[in-house]
Amino acid sequence: MSTTNHFRAIIFMIIAITSCSSSFAGSRNGKLLQGSEAIYWSISESGTLRIESASQECPDFEKSPFYKYRKRITRIEFDDNGWDSNLENIGDNMFKGLDHVTTVELPSTIKIIGSGAFENCTSLLDVNIPMGTIEIMPSAFKNCTTLSGLRFESFNLKFIGHNAFENCVSLIHVNIPESVEYIGRNALRGCSGLEALSLPFIGADGSVWVTNSEKNYIGWIFGKNNGVQYYEVCQSIGTNNNLVCNLPVSLTSISVKGGYVYKDTFNNCDIDKVTLGDDVMAMPTSIAVAQYGNTKLFSQL
Repeated sequence: MSTTNHFRAIIFMIIAITSCSSSFAGSRNGKLLQGSEAIYWSISESGTLRIESASQECPDFEKSPFYKYRKRITRIEFDDNGWDSNLENIGDNMFKGLDHVTTVELPSTIKIIGSGAFENCTSLLDVNIPMGTIEIMPSAFKNCTTLSGLRFESFNLKFIGHNAFENCVSLIHVNIPESVEYIGRNALRGCSGLEALSLPFIGADGSVWVTNSEKNYIGWIFGKNNGVQYYEVCQSIGTNNNLVCNLPVSLTSISVKGGYVYKDTFNNCDIDKVTLGDDVMAMPTSIAVAQYGNTKLFSQL
């Protein structure tokens, strides 16, 4: 090969490498189809994934459409130029597995956070549940292991799905609003760092006693875990039927704002303080401090 041709080959190679590198480092954009509507997205060079939508709904996915960009995306936000005024739901698995995301800014118009929407976002630090949110679907924030700030701004929230916050091991304080009408099984399973918990009721929905139903007990939202971070609680829920669950040893305080509290509701629970609100309907035998096993303080809100 002549010197000239060799030089040209080198130049072409440098141009090709530079072009590929620039393309990889630059921004990305595209659209997701939702019926006749399109949801537009872009990823900036700084790592911000921005969603713009004129549609009310994001589509559901089996796998996040942004998963291949997961190492680049550190922030998720929704455009504030008016596009998001109609956006009411985040689709199933929309952002699942984006394990470099630390910040999410949800618009106030969001009503439904889909199943697995932020599952396995293992770098997410905090999240505000917007004022308009009505439903948090199953596993929405499952395995968000660095999530330490969880704030419910919504006074309209009605439903928290099963396993919604499972294995959020960095959560310390959780205050579930009184507007909630149903909390799914294992919603807080594996939250080994939890210290203080405020609930609208005990169990799934605070309903009246159902024989042999696990839905009336504190263990409903915690499920079973293994390891030194948990202790076992075995409670009788009916004739020859026991509910075995594991509470985090870190949990020292529970307040309950309403619903029913039955005999042995906190039996064998090693909790320092249980506080019941004025709207709690306690069965006569559950009022006595002695019924609360190892609980050391029982008081009214």
